[in-house]
Amino acid sequence: MGMLLAGGCTRSHPPEEPPERERVIVDGGGERASNRDDSDLAGCATWVAPVDTAQLSVGANHVCALGVDGRVRCWGSGEGGQLGDGSRTSSRGWVDVSGLSDARRVSAGGGFTCAVRSDGSVACWGGLGAGPRPGSGAGVAASTTPEPVPGLHDAVDVASGAALACALDARGRARCWGAGAGGVQARLDGLSRLVQIDAGYQHACGLDRDGAVHCWGGNDAGQLGDGSRERALAPVRVPLDRPAVAIATGDAHTCALMNDGTLSCWGSNRYGQLGDGTTVNRLTPASVAGLTDVTSVHAGRHTCAVTRGQTLCWGENRYGELYDGTRVPRARPHATPIAGRMDVHAVTTCSERAADTIECCGRVTPVER
Repeated sequence: MGMLLAGGCTRSHPPEEPPERERVIVDGGGERASNRDDSDLAGCATWVAPVDTAQLSVGANHVCALGVDGRVRCWGSGEGGQLGDGSRTSSRGWVDVSGLSDARRVSAGGGFTCAVRSDGSVACWGGLGAGPRPGSGAGVAASTTPEPVPGLHDAVDVASGAALACALDARGRARCWGAGAGGVQARLDGLSRLVQIDAGYQHACGLDRDGAVHCWGGNDAGQLGDGSRERALAPVRVPLDRPAVAIATGDAHTCALMNDGTLSCWGSNRYGQLGDGTTVNRLTPASVAGLTDVTSVHAGRHTCAVTRGQTLCWGENRYGELYDGTRVPRARPHATPIAGRMDVHAVTTCSERAADTIECCGRVTPVER
């Protein structure tokens, strides 16, 4: 969820030899590399798409790629219909999302996926698992193929979390639906002139043209950044000491890329995802020490940043999602071999190895076909 980051920092752990890996052929034009003693849920896999990728989006247990041809292709877990091919079957290789050939943006969430179409409408498919589906209370039925979200006609972007989704319209306004929006579709009053939105597990944030960050939804770990743990359906402004230029929401933490190239994060730090060397939650923003010249940021249960062409990641690493060949969690930024565009969600990290080749490391779900 979010954008990239990177920075010139020292490692918080000494270098370690990566475990022995084996290669397993993966349907859909790729191969999977996994540690020999790993469970089926951990490892890395690659996929080759039929066309170059314009945008990559990682969900909780599935991945979607928007091609330069306007089509969306997804793979991974499909029991909720999140692959959009009309079935509830999981897939090792990519499958075409049914009836969607004019997508402009795509966002994979926790068991569902949404896309912005060329006419500004938003279509979603799948469900939200244990939580309300992304149309709950808003007239959007759960579906295994794309269904339009009522009332959205001029969207320019969409963000899918685990339990909510939000769309950004051409006027800079946001509309959200799902558990994090109280189970209904609602326009966020008082917010306009937004240039970016992002959604976490049960919270979302927006960045406005002035560089101010506003967050709403769940706040059990302080992910709204207002100094409290109180849930807020109305947006609260995050107290930052300078304007932000990008944001990224993780499961229960948030990061803002500042206009001087530094990074500030707040919220849950259970896995060290705030990058401060501790596992202590923070209710207000704190800078990630040592990071400068950051150009992008992504967040899940871990955080990744790009600085000076190098990608650094830190936080949860139970499934190898930090791309370092280990299962060692990192509480400070740690160098990775990632060189291309990327996206993360929860415990999975995906990156482009080539224009048509995508590699994912982390929780690789067992699939049926």
